[in-house]
Amino acid sequence: MSKGWLARRFDENEDFEDANSVMLAFRTVKSMEGEHWMNLWAARLTRRYGDVAPGGQMAHAELLFALDRNEYVKASVIKKSYGGKKPDGSIIWKPGGVHFAKTSKSEWATKYVFVKFHARRSSIKKMVDFLSENDSMPFNFSGYVANLWLPGGWGLRRWREGIVPRKYFCTELLVAALQCLSHYEGSHREYLHWTNQIWRINAATSNPNLLYRKLKQSGAVFDTVPLLSDLRI
Repeated sequence: MSKGWLARRFDENEDFEDANSVMLAFRTVKSMEGEHWMNLWAARLTRRYGDVAPGGQMAHAELLFALDRNEYVKASVIKKSYGGKKPDGSIIWKPGGVHFAKTSKSEWATKYVFVKFHARRSSIKKMVDFLSENDSMPFNFSGYVANLWLPGGWGLRRWREGIVPRKYFCTELLVAALQCLSHYEGSHREYLHWTNQIWRINAATSNPNLLYRKLKQSGAVFDTVPLLSDLRI
């Protein structure tokens, strides 16, 4: 699909079930066994004393939102992507980056732990525009590694209006996207402490375990069944 397809397909005037919701979903170490070793390594390094399962087991995060009544999109950053096969049958891997893919709620139900946020469709459109502007931007490998070791991280600290496209790692992108969503909801959002938590998070030092931990501490309700855990922003 061509760059920008996501923003072109997303209609802020649509009205249907899930039109006004975004889900943040986490994959645990167990659900990613056999996949990229860096996710599993990072999950173990960012585990903290006092984490209660499934806390401390988060290896990856994605955003899910509805394009229309029948189509859902997941957004995140992948470390590598499939690029076809060589004549000998071996796989060609391309560098990863900001990535969108069509998905379904049933697919997510088998792999993820969720929290759902309600927002106006027009605010979600602003978040989608931000994501779309960064379509295919490179994976921020330096930031991904640095945020495990450097106190201040290496990357974007917080979302701001007019930010130019740049490279990201997964939660760096997702924290910025949620900050964008919260900003455009503005006075329309119902006050909940977790929105302040999102703005306090330095995207450059974020990781799935930290993001799950902060939201859990602020009252977010997680579920393993899609669309059952609701918060309003």
